[in-house]
Amino acid sequence: MNKTNLKLSIITVTLNNKNGLKKTLDSIQNQIFKDYEVIVIDGKSTDGTIDYLKKFSDIFYLSEKDSGIYNAMNKGISYAKGEYINFLNSGDSYFSESTLLNIFNMNPSEDLLYGDAIISGVENKIKKIKPLDLLFLRDDTICHQSQFIKTDLIKKYNGFNEKFKIGADHDLLVRLVVKHNHNFQYFPIPIVIYDDSGFSSTHQSGIQLQNERIQSYIENFSELQKNTLKIIENYQEEKKIHFLKNPFYHLLLRYFRLIKSKIA
Repeated sequence: MNKTNLKLSIITVTLNNKNGLKKTLDSIQNQIFKDYEVIVIDGKSTDGTIDYLKKFSDIFYLSEKDSGIYNAMNKGISYAKGEYINFLNSGDSYFSESTLLNIFNMNPSEDLLYGDAIISGVENKIKKIKPLDLLFLRDDTICHQSQFIKTDLIKKYNGFNEKFKIGADHDLLVRLVVKHNHNFQYFPIPIVIYDDSGFSSTHQSGIQLQNERIQSYIENFSELQKNTLKIIENYQEEKKIHFLKNPFYHLLLRYFRLIKSKIA
């Protein structure tokens, strides 16, 4: 992996999913845009994945046990050299061969770039992202496959918090957008096709995810409290609306009450 000054690092996490990995790597290699590196983090697969990866001279891979998907993704982050990072895990694919070109031919400079996603496990449902603010993050998130985050920032904030088993990507968004107020740009195009038919789509996981989101706000509460007025003032000035009608204000109050009830 000798490339330098790259625009993008694509990190793929896999475990015993050789066919899914092939689908993902084919999607990457079919991209018109080529200013990227590919990093594969394998959890010690036994299905021939490593023999398959040995065929590629331009793909960096690491095969060792991990403690979960976010641990594996953090390993990938440590090797990334691109300006931005995108996580395209085994079985996922870009929407079209021009997906990356459509993003980077505009020379974006924002800290977070994101777009829509197609969920293949739900009759190819298109998940269009609403405005990225606390109102959206209260109940939803952006799948990590359709995000491009500046590498220096994700490293600065130590990547994903591995104490969260299914909600670490949401926690990272809260830290980037709410806690540290980094800028972002939305692209109204499908970025990725991903399968959402696993544990993360079950009722049990929904309860766990909500608990992890509340815990995320508890852990970030002190900084959120300090930044509340600043966030609201910025939002008020931008949208030219009255302070008390600001959705940021009411949502933060709601979460502060939740947090206080958890602590009490």
